Amino acid sequence: MTRALLLFSTVLVAGCSAGGDVSNVAPAAAVRSACFGAPLAPELQRAAYLRSLEGADPRAFYGRDLSCAAGAGSCPAYLECLDVEAGRACPSEDVPASGRCLDDVTVERCFEGMVRTVACGDDPHGNGRCFLGAGREALCRAGPCDAVGSRCDGDVAVACDGALEQRTDCSLIGATCAVGAAGAACVHEVEACTEDRCGDDTTFFECVEGAGSLRHDCTLAFEGGRCGQVDLMPRCVPPLPECPDGEIECDGDEARVCVGGEWLGVSCAEAVPGASCAIESTALGRTLLCSSD
Repeated sequence: MTRALLLFSTVLVAGCSAGGDVSNVAPAAAVRSACFGAPLAPELQRAAYLRSLEGADPRAFYGRDLSCAAGAGSCPAYLECLDVEAGRACPSEDVPASGRCLDDVTVERCFEGMVRTVACGDDPHGNGRCFLGAGREALCRAGPCDAVGSRCDGDVAVACDGALEQRTDCSLIGATCAVGAAGAACVHEVEACTEDRCGDDTTFFECVEGAGSLRHDCTLAFEGGRCGQVDLMPRCVPPLPECPDGEIECDGDEARVCVGGEWLGVSCAEAVPGASCAIESTALGRTLLCSSD
């Protein structure tokens, strides 16, 4: 039995270290972790998604990074699609932490301690030039402005902030522009609303005061996301865990351990010829075994 237990443990560890359970990890977070040593926190992933819907330049945050990392599959490919110069550290004398305008249409900014180049002309909303904001930070914006506030230009929300105009094309997310109490905003439903709500299991509607409701696909905010409650308010939340961490069980001849809220299993028959799954109770607790007895 002892030999069977050791074999089971070895197989289980090998399965983890070799990436046997990688399908259970969000691809973007896995690739980003390989590059920068820390996974993308769910809260940050959601914030990036919401900021991209609000029209914030996703390249200034993590909106574009998520889709880029998910499609890259490796750290070098991830850095390449982000236009990150891996061998060029910052902040430095030439690239401060706030970034700089390399020319009229190009921003250089610090990203995870490395220089990242952003072509403002690639901004789908039309913020195609580089300007220095009120805090001297380098930004992609449409141009200078002097009328503080916001307005709708067709389906485009136009905001003047810090004497710079930022445009958000609502049609890019299937929405329209409407003016509410807080100014121009992108909404999917123009009807008046008073509170946020869940549309279905995976859809969250954010009430934009006086303008309408903005629809969020929670599966984009989190892998396997759903609409649930946060402090008694409807929000996009991570999926419910399949199981409590550390739980063990036998599913036929498969020995299963709950890791990170998901089941990780090993076939005892494959790990040890003729073995079956068993759970042994001892004074120290329950032990999961592949036993040939």
